Amino acid sequence: MPERLDQLQRLLLDSKKSSLPGTDATESPALSRLFSACKKSGHERFSLEAYGTWGSLPRLIATLAAANLQRPVLYLTAHIPDAFEAQDDLETFLARPVQLFPAAEAHETDLDPKSEIASERLRICQNLFATHNSQHTTLIVAPVQALMQPVPGIQFLQQRSLTLKTDQSQNLNGPDKLAEWLTDQNYGHVDQVDLVGEFAVRGGIVDIFPPAHDLPVRVEFFGDQIESLRQFDLDTQRSVHTLDSISISSCVSTAAEPDQRAIIFDYLPSKTLLFMEETAGINEAGHIFRDRLEDPGSIYPIETVLRDAAKFDTIYLNRFLCGLCKTSVNFHARSVQRFENRSREALGELLTLAGDHRIHLFCEKPALRQRLLEMLEIRKPPENFHLPIGFVHHGFELPEHRLFVLNHHEVFGQHQPHRRIRKIQSTQAIDSFADLKTHDLVVHVNHGIGRFRGLKTLTKNGRQEEFLAIEFADKAVVHVPAGKIELIHKYVGARAARPKLSKLGGRTWERQKQKVSDAVEDMAAELIDFQARRQSSPGISFPSDTTWQKEFEQSFPYQDTKDQTTVNIDIKNDMQLSLMNRSRTGT
Repeated sequence: MPERLDQLQRLLLDSKKSSLPGTDATESPALSRLFSACKKSGHERFSLEAYGTWGSLPRLIATLAAANLQRPVLYLTAHIPDAFEAQDDLETFLARPVQLFPAAEAHETDLDPKSEIASERLRICQNLFATHNSQHTTLIVAPVQALMQPVPGIQFLQQRSLTLKTDQSQNLNGPDKLAEWLTDQNYGHVDQVDLVGEFAVRGGIVDIFPPAHDLPVRVEFFGDQIESLRQFDLDTQRSVHTLDSISISSCVSTAAEPDQRAIIFDYLPSKTLLFMEETAGINEAGHIFRDRLEDPGSIYPIETVLRDAAKFDTIYLNRFLCGLCKTSVNFHARSVQRFENRSREALGELLTLAGDHRIHLFCEKPALRQRLLEMLEIRKPPENFHLPIGFVHHGFELPEHRLFVLNHHEVFGQHQPHRRIRKIQSTQAIDSFADLKTHDLVVHVNHGIGRFRGLKTLTKNGRQEEFLAIEFADKAVVHVPAGKIELIHKYVGARAARPKLSKLGGRTWERQKQKVSDAVEDMAAELIDFQARRQSSPGISFPSDTTWQKEFEQSFPYQDTKDQTTVNIDIKNDMQLSLMNRSRTGT
């Protein structure tokens, strides 16, 4: 168990009368009753309502349960942003990665198996199935929308998956039969693998980018026997990992086979412990999500999700008592709003409280921790004043345990969105059709996303002309004259997954263009309004450098480059004006 979690657990298990670690303590009624109920459930399903929670306390409770009970945990939230926050908090408390079972966007009722979200959902399903009967414990966070969206059934997954192993002859009889199987499973045959759902064959080597994997795999045959399996980097084409085996999933959608669909609960072990954060919100969000769909029948109703959830031991985490169960425990948590945006005053109060309270003030970075120590004018915090490195979204107070848990952004009022950075594939716009390769994804201004199928020479009005052949959904092909290259742009996407091809004559592309147009107009209006308000405000004119500023800069241990010196001078000159029209990026 991570040290920070062990400290918090010991504090929660101290008695109400205990004010310092190491004294005699009886267990906290709330946490001990929760643990006892989980341990004594046996073969009978139990449910318990933990109320009086606040901030990130529900995530801490789930973390302690996962660490102590050694049971798989599914943590359910009402909204997608709540799921991201819960993932951050759980990772901070556990000090290890936590899986997020993602939800597709509301309009994506028929989720492409090759899409990024579908691949991640499939990866989690595969991991759960592989570890279903093992002692492996996992912790998954999911918004209720993700549970309402179907996943491939276990039987479908088994029948349409292929396991490749090294040093073992396959029934496929070499690369040609493997390529045939991949084609049957809706993989695209390309010259070079670039996106999920593609494969390429070069002699005895087959490159495959299967769903549920972050990297493509290179399968090297020697005759009918697989000699090596290696994952490789798309940009450098160099091997990254050597594998003994790999499971290749199908890219066939279950949309045409509704009986092959399932709910994620089918993959969870029976001993899974389910946490539901703000139960009323989950129920309401489920109804709203389904009511807004054009095809509500494409997802499970919230009633089905809650019915299947009832098969598992469940702990409801609510701020206020809802009366959902016979057994309930009250944590008596409070808000820490009184410390928000007060910086020095708040730090002084917390330092005073550390005399007979435990303070856990999380700092996202070591530099922030050092800043806090400087503001407190101490080198080392008191025994009860802890400054762990980590990010907790919402603080809370537990009066019975004399415990405060806060984050630096609550004290300093400098909250910034906690984003998870995705890898973006490098792409570029085209200047001519010579920049396009066969099978490249392109965007037609009028028809949407298609695939470039090469140059074709066709006869038009008795003359031969060159046309760009663009394939769209349902194998429909549009021939664009080479002289109208401005209608075609190379597809540039932030996701590593392959988008769906647009359907000719459909309304989806027009809706997408209108949505983007509306968003651009809104952004332009906001920029105009912002600039008008900015110009009408008096602004701030900063004075020239003081002696302290010069001493501070001279204490910097590294020497500035010529460009850095120039930028610093320009910025300081701008800061002495009433308005500053400059943005600095990079370092």
